[in-house]
Amino acid sequence: MKRKNVLNVLALFAALSGLAACSEKNNDNPPTETLTLSLDKSITLTVGEEHQLSLKITPATDYQVNWGSVDASVATVSETGLLKAVAKGETEVTATVNGHTAVCEVTVKASETSQPETSIRIALADYPDAESVARAIKNADGKGITEYILSGDFSKLGIETVKDAEGYVTDVKNPFLRTKAEVIDMSGVNGWPQVESGDLKTLPGLPPYAFNGKNGLKRVVLPDEVKAIGSYAFISCISLESITGEGLVSIGENAFTECHSLSALSMPKAESVGDFAFINCEALETAVFPKLQTAGNAAFFGCYRLRSAEMPKVSFIGQRIFQGCDALAELKLNASAEVLPNTFEGLDTANCTLWLDQAPESGNKWKDKDWKKIETYPKE
Repeated sequence: MKRKNVLNVLALFAALSGLAACSEKNNDNPPTETLTLSLDKSITLTVGEEHQLSLKITPATDYQVNWGSVDASVATVSETGLLKAVAKGETEVTATVNGHTAVCEVTVKASETSQPETSIRIALADYPDAESVARAIKNADGKGITEYILSGDFSKLGIETVKDAEGYVTDVKNPFLRTKAEVIDMSGVNGWPQVESGDLKTLPGLPPYAFNGKNGLKRVVLPDEVKAIGSYAFISCISLESITGEGLVSIGENAFTECHSLSALSMPKAESVGDFAFINCEALETAVFPKLQTAGNAAFFGCYRLRSAEMPKVSFIGQRIFQGCDALAELKLNASAEVLPNTFEGLDTANCTLWLDQAPESGNKWKDKDWKKIETYPKE
């Protein structure tokens, strides 16, 4: 009898221990709360239109809502659920709360007042990172977009020059390089990186090699914030017709080499042009640099259609700057500028009128060449 009581006590102790273990396990893994999300199943907008999405959560909670758009080139959604119609097409917008997701189908229609379907505005702030921007640009390219109007922080574009330990360029990252983009308007972009300029200073600008060899690119617009164009930035952009940058101060070496379609240059604030900056720009006819101080070696070498060049403030001119510029007929310089013995080598000076701010004296360096004429212009 005594043995039976002992067994009963042991069995009771084991049962209680099991219950305690189960209770502890259940406390470690509380049941997941069941949520119900209610969101518009579909919505139709026109290009440029905005709509504030409203998500109903049952039971009501203060969980964070993560919004996302499957195709941000059609429509974007902010972290507060503000939907923006970007371009004609279809996409899905998702709202995710604690592992639960609601989906809204979005259709964007074109309107008479919307931009042409070859143009798109991209607000970089609408995207979490450079990778998502690159995907949006790739999707837009697939839809035939050729003009991009950008605004926001430059870092979201992911444009970067990659160098090895010895400083050699190994790769260039730019989401536009393999697209059919013809016009890239970055006048609304801010936060530009520091770029080395010709006088060893750094200025906010476009990194070296940024658009190296970009096929089909015709026009680029930069904001006044951009002061420098990095070396080789547009080299071999053979379709480039114009570059707008009223604030440019420094142009890096080889920056526009082999830009065969560039026909006119007017850079009102540029002070420095690097070596070979515009070499073989075959369509270039006019070059106006009213504040230029330094013109690098062979800067306009091979620009055989160049008819006139103005550099009234220039203080130094490098070697063979106009070699092969057979059409150059008007050249405006500063009489006190430092020139080298071979500065004008390869230029047919007999067919070119030289304009100086003051008449050269007999035996002056300007008299060493057989110019067609030497004229003076009034000082500013």
